[in-house]
Amino acid sequence: MSIGRLLPRMIAVLFLIDALSRFVPQDRLCFQAWECVTRFQEPGAIFEANRQFRSERTHGNMANMGNVPALRQYRPQVFTTDAYGFRNEPSLANGNIDGLVLGDSYVAGYGNSDGDTLPVRLSEQTGRRFYNAGGPYAYLATARLLKTKLRFAGRRAIVVWTENVPLPFFEDAERRAENPDRKSRLLNLVFHGHGERVRSELRGLWFMSPVKIVAEKAYLAVSNDKILPNTYAQRVSIRRLTTGTPIIFYPPDLEAFERPGEARPAVDHLRWLTAELKNEGFDPLIVLAPSKYTVYYPTLERSNPENVDTNPLLARVERALRGAGVSVLDLTPGFQAQAHRDLATGQYLYWLDDTHWNARGLEFAAALIHRHLNATSDGKVSGHDGI
Repeated sequence: MSIGRLLPRMIAVLFLIDALSRFVPQDRLCFQAWECVTRFQEPGAIFEANRQFRSERTHGNMANMGNVPALRQYRPQVFTTDAYGFRNEPSLANGNIDGLVLGDSYVAGYGNSDGDTLPVRLSEQTGRRFYNAGGPYAYLATARLLKTKLRFAGRRAIVVWTENVPLPFFEDAERRAENPDRKSRLLNLVFHGHGERVRSELRGLWFMSPVKIVAEKAYLAVSNDKILPNTYAQRVSIRRLTTGTPIIFYPPDLEAFERPGEARPAVDHLRWLTAELKNEGFDPLIVLAPSKYTVYYPTLERSNPENVDTNPLLARVERALRGAGVSVLDLTPGFQAQAHRDLATGQYLYWLDDTHWNARGLEFAAALIHRHLNATSDGKVSGHDGI
């Protein structure tokens, strides 16, 4: 058969395989849960509803981005969502909930199992039931949605604000939640209010191609600086702690550390968010979460003390919010002190191969928040003791 006849047939077969493979489970292709559970997003959330992902061998996103398999930290992971598309045991939505924990992937528990998320740890330490509302950047819209679905009001709302996440992400998310775009409005009209669900299904089928994933994995395997150069290495920054242990960072976090931005935009947005949450009947607490690089920079080889900002961004945000009467907690001093203490024992608060907290970091964050809640209710100042 001539190449002119064979090639179109091969393309047609590959196209058919690709199309059919999009309708089968793809958990084995995901290097950790996030990629699979965000494929078909429940409206108002970013995860698929009533979903569970299980794997005995997952690893961090930075090691994947930079294609550095030697630095992967393999760990098992179980990731469970409820009927509303949030990361909670299904039974929690039917019980008495004392508060919401709003935030991005730090709250949702990227890279960690169900029992190690911040809301679970906080619930264990406080004896209260906190609902994991992490994931969507539209914090106000998420609080309003869950207030209606969970039928509760007048409860604590803890907002974890992660350093270096661009403010437009939050503003755009709130805007889209309040005013759906033209495509969503059209689909809602055609599918009688279920347009967002249909759009999510179509998006999941269109963008996640098993054939493409397998091809990319094969290419990454040979891009090892032996067969082919690893052009992905520049997407991450690999440094060493003073103990000699390699640790991976996200380059934009380094840039933000070296050239911190203005505090005013974040302060204005968080003041607005606090006021709106209070109008909805919530008692809000703003928790400022530092980036991995901010925490570990003082413990790195060849770190320059002159590069450490004596008036860092989150400290400026905290002072401005407190001056405006906003309840706020900056986790940075506590995390930096604990990271320094942990060097002697080889323990860490963040995954070495990812930008997120590990189980120890989540436990420590919950302890600082718990201590702050107790201290402020007693009229005292919270401390930053270690764990």
